[in-house]
Amino acid sequence: MQKTKAALWEFLQGLGKTFMLPVALLAFCGIMLGIGSSLSSEAVTDGLPFLKAEGFHLVFTWMANTGLVAFTFLPVLFAMAIPLGLAREDKGVAAFSGFVGFAAMNLAVNFYLTARGVDLEDEKAIEHYGIADVLGVQSIDTGLLGAVAVGIVVSLLHQRFRTQRMPDALAFFGGLRFVPIISALVLSVLGLLIPLVWPAFNGWITAVGRGIGHTGVFGPFFFGMGEVLLRPIGLHHILVAMFRFTDVGGSGAVCGDNVSGALNMFYAHLDCAGAPNAAVTDATHFLSQGKMAAYLGGLPGAALAMYHCANRRMRPEIKALLVSGVVACVVGGITEPLEFLFLFVAPWLYAVHAVLVGLGFLTAAVLGVFIGNTDGNVIDWLVFGVLQGSSTKWYLVPVIAAVWFAVYYFLFRWAIRRFDLRTPGRDQEPEQDAGDEERPAPDAEKAPARELVAGKYDAVAILDAIGGAANIRSLDNCITRLRMTVEDAELVDGARLKKLGAVGVIKLDGHTVQVVIGPQVQSVKDAIATMIPVG
Repeated sequence: MQKTKAALWEFLQGLGKTFMLPVALLAFCGIMLGIGSSLSSEAVTDGLPFLKAEGFHLVFTWMANTGLVAFTFLPVLFAMAIPLGLAREDKGVAAFSGFVGFAAMNLAVNFYLTARGVDLEDEKAIEHYGIADVLGVQSIDTGLLGAVAVGIVVSLLHQRFRTQRMPDALAFFGGLRFVPIISALVLSVLGLLIPLVWPAFNGWITAVGRGIGHTGVFGPFFFGMGEVLLRPIGLHHILVAMFRFTDVGGSGAVCGDNVSGALNMFYAHLDCAGAPNAAVTDATHFLSQGKMAAYLGGLPGAALAMYHCANRRMRPEIKALLVSGVVACVVGGITEPLEFLFLFVAPWLYAVHAVLVGLGFLTAAVLGVFIGNTDGNVIDWLVFGVLQGSSTKWYLVPVIAAVWFAVYYFLFRWAIRRFDLRTPGRDQEPEQDAGDEERPAPDAEKAPARELVAGKYDAVAILDAIGGAANIRSLDNCITRLRMTVEDAELVDGARLKKLGAVGVIKLDGHTVQVVIGPQVQSVKDAIATMIPVG
């Protein structure tokens, strides 16, 4: 039972991590679409006539069209990214098989509907089945859920059949070549089942979305709070994806097309440059304007409070840590480097932080702030707020952020001093002992020196603190943390890892461990991977 639970944790965390590749592309494409659509719109060009010049118009129109790449092909991007992220080896074959499986599934759906004599142009049939153009095929638009299902199935097939041996006469089709073949066959069969189950399943999802919609501004409140509470165990990506890309986050007509998912609706609105309707504005309550109170104001206020509460002689040492955390939060929308500074020393304070984030979502919804996108950072505020005009109410964000800054600052300063919380700079400096001396990993001498140092992080020492290469079963990373399955979590030295620059260490069970590094985690993971025999 314990083994099954650990495997489930590892799978869910790995699945959430795979979402980051298409979401990162989506965030970039969103910025391109936002800048291109705003600077080519009549509202902006009428005020800045020089932007009407043909050269400017072509450039900004090109930017807007480029930004549509992720939005237009989002499901197939997820279908490829999930097996790519979950595969330990031969990732290229896994991603290719994801595309094959996605295409096979939709072609099978088209076959079923055609064979049953369903009129693909009939409005009742379109509404009942959710018929749409998917990669040039008239199929059922299963959106993110269908893509995730394809990705999971293909990743399992890849794991099972990657080394499949065939009889000599069919040997050409064995091994890696068999993975896309079996993916096409299995997903084609599953595609025949989709028209039978999707109408009912989609109805359940729509009912959930409507139920959340009926909660009004409290829907965004619970969403924002839930995202923060799930972040320490790495499952927040799944919650966020449900709201961004399915009916749970809202659905409705946008410029004549029916669109589902908060982020999908927002990008569709940007593309057609029409006035947002109530469905679009309600959907964006779950997007980045709700985060801005905490990201642009609250967490920087908490960082300042931690700095002022630190011992004076320790302030120079923690200044860089806090400043880098604030920059990551304000510019990159990455909050873990700051949140994990107090999560472990005062979990109740983290719970209060989650409530305050939820209140930020509620406040933005009540005041009608309409900015959208994904990250809640200053770039979102500029591109999707300021550049889009005063109708977004971007001017309210600095006011809200200032209020949250004050609330966080005084709350954290009071809590740290009242309960003597061991936030950075308040610990007694531990004496150096022999056990803390940095010991090289067994194969450290064989690896090139440049690969053993990732920025300020000593990968050799970090590997040693994890318990050495022999303690690691699997190694991966998300945006800010190393995700590992280990032989024995007790061998992971959390205190030493923090001395080596880690923000925090999370031991979910006896085998599942996360080490919060920060934005440079990819470099650390790559350096460690050169010293261990795993992917």
